[in-house]
Amino acid sequence: MLIIKLDDIEIIDPELHRSLTWMLESNISGIIESTFSVENNSFGALVVHELKPGGAAIPVTEENKREYVKLYVNYRFMRGIEQQFLALQKGFCELIPNHLLRPFDERELELVIGGISSIDVNDWRIQYGD
Repeated sequence: MLIIKLDDIEIIDPELHRSLTWMLESNISGIIESTFSVENNSFGALVVHELKPGGAAIPVTEENKREYVKLYVNYRFMRGIEQQFLALQKGFCELIPNHLLRPFDERELELVIGGISSIDVNDWRIQYGD
């Protein structure tokens, strides 16, 4: 089972990481009025997702804020982009059939899709002459 921690979100969303870290380190009594639910814009429609059953009716308090952060980080990673990822995957598979991708591992596939981020001009000069 994959365990996701708050620090894992720092690279993806530094502002969210800062906010959640502040929440954990500060007394939020009377400051934050949130519930165990998240509003998400999904293809133009505002969707409310409960982080746990009945979450829309459960306020985040000083006593339960650690649970909220844990559930929120998990949601952000696992479900927050699920629909967008599935749409991207579907479109990608329409262009390149799955059986053509099977020979590649994740690093090779990344190179096929994105190329090499840095180009060594000196390497080109050696291979192809100046």
